[in-house]
Amino acid sequence: MVNSAVFLPADDDLACLGRIHGKARVLRQHFEQEVLNRTLNQVLIVADDGTAVCIDSDYGDVQFKFECFFLKVFSCAPDSWGETLEICKVGEWHSVKCLFRFEYERPAAEGEVPSSWVQVVRRLAKRNELPEEATAIGCALVGIVFWNSVKRFPILLVANGDIDGDDPTAIQVSQEREMIELFMESCESINLEDVPKWAAEVRSWLSDR
Repeated sequence: MVNSAVFLPADDDLACLGRIHGKARVLRQHFEQEVLNRTLNQVLIVADDGTAVCIDSDYGDVQFKFECFFLKVFSCAPDSWGETLEICKVGEWHSVKCLFRFEYERPAAEGEVPSSWVQVVRRLAKRNELPEEATAIGCALVGIVFWNSVKRFPILLVANGDIDGDDPTAIQVSQEREMIELFMESCESINLEDVPKWAAEVRSWLSDR
């Protein structure tokens, strides 16, 4: 039997993203004592009409010593944040895509890891790349993309993890098209309105493994 866990926002929380329309600002909290290269753990997206959604980072256990890091999405009032600083503006987008990754553990092959280590290998993958020998699988929301449906390219990415991969609790924000497209290639990209159906399929698929 495979241990599995799915870390996805509730449908009502995801619906908050669907209420963001038109031009918007991406903000972070302002701190009295600003620190150089402070890790970003939470962002606020505020549309011109005042609609706002908060995105932050969290983690959950798949099993003992196997954690998945993921994005949380929820509605919030902009004034609850106090003073903020603008990271960037976003416009000319038409839809939202949610990016999901699977993370799994499998027994290590002979000589694959040092003999003094626990003989387990952990990897990231898409669903169709998961090996049959996986003993534990986590599925998590790791990115949100604002997408230009006319030109068919990304406008903005909010993703779990920093650029260097050193802090899994960090959040990165990018408007660099090549970087976003590269990140998307490593994920399952699902249109926002299709996420509930996709999530139900994934849960059923995992329960049958």
